[in-house]
Amino acid sequence: IRNMIHCKKSKIESARQVSHAVFDKTGTLTTGQLEVAESVVLQDTIPHGVGASVSTASAILALVSASKHPVARAVAAHLNFGDTLAASQVKNVEEITSKGVQGTLGGRLIRGGNAKWLGLENNQHVSPLLDRGFTIFTVTYNGTLISVFALADSIRPEVPTLLATLAQRKVK
Repeated sequence: IRNMIHCKKSKIESARQVSHAVFDKTGTLTTGQLEVAESVVLQDTIPHGVGASVSTASAILALVSASKHPVARAVAAHLNFGDTLAASQVKNVEEITSKGVQGTLGGRLIRGGNAKWLGLENNQHVSPLLDRGFTIFTVTYNGTLISVFALADSIRPEVPTLLATLAQRKVK
């Protein structure tokens, strides 16, 4: 039996009087597995060296591929479709705690992370997704927004039944 709580009979009997339920963060009502729900690519290719370019998706994948952060991993999983730029082409990659990841490509800065860090919360491509409650991963190259990823967590399959039962019992 998983997640069993042992308590006194009196505590179990008083549970009938509960009027409100509060749930903690990710993983209680959700699976805890972020997935890209929507993406916006504003620039298909990135200039790379003299007269050459790489696909934006490949450059982003090279930037996030080594990250252990769940948001970066979800973006990497979304982009991992074969047409990849060698990770060595994105140089000086570093994770910035609570902000994102950055490196250089063709001598210019490529950054991926939260919209606030990159000053993009009010951007026309970002703010509607933030308003809808998505976790946002934005990518800039040389200071210009090139892509936006909207991520969501899936609801656990048993949650709708749980919430319906609580509603029937008038638990808020």
